[in-house]
Amino acid sequence: RGRMDQALANGMRALTTYSEAGTALGQAEANRLLGEVHLRRGQLSQAATVFDRALRAFRALHTDVPCARALLGAAEANRRRANPRHAGDLFEEARTLADSIEQPLLAAAARLGLGQIARQRGEASQARTLLEDVARRFAAADRPSQQAIATLECARLALSRGELTQARDLAARG
Repeated sequence: RGRMDQALANGMRALTTYSEAGTALGQAEANRLLGEVHLRRGQLSQAATVFDRALRAFRALHTDVPCARALLGAAEANRRRANPRHAGDLFEEARTLADSIEQPLLAAAARLGLGQIARQRGEASQARTLLEDVARRFAAADRPSQQAIATLECARLALSRGELTQARDLAARG
């Protein structure tokens, strides 16, 4: 609902409750939620730190789906912090894990991050392949908001290549 202060307070309360109860999975999930809140608030260092804490716990607990989600969050925090090498490693790990546990939407989200990094690095061919694939995957899964994000990334790529007509057409679709 966009109430990030309330989400932060609730996340901290949940973390305290799970810590007092000694529930490692609950603590890890609360940390992942706190990472999402920090990411949305633009507090990238805090987000990366909290996601890393959640990742360590999820890995120790061998919980694959939550681990993939935390990997995506940590990767996005690092991408936005202009740490593309580490972000790329985390997105690739998330993609591999999501593919292995048959979570196609998580795998597509990881591919989106990899495509964004490729676009930012000027690797146009690789970016185009990834981003167009991701847009198709989200369309097939009936995820219009995620498809729009991928389509807009394709438009940004076209714009950076001077393909103005294609950028306009893609932006209009996004």
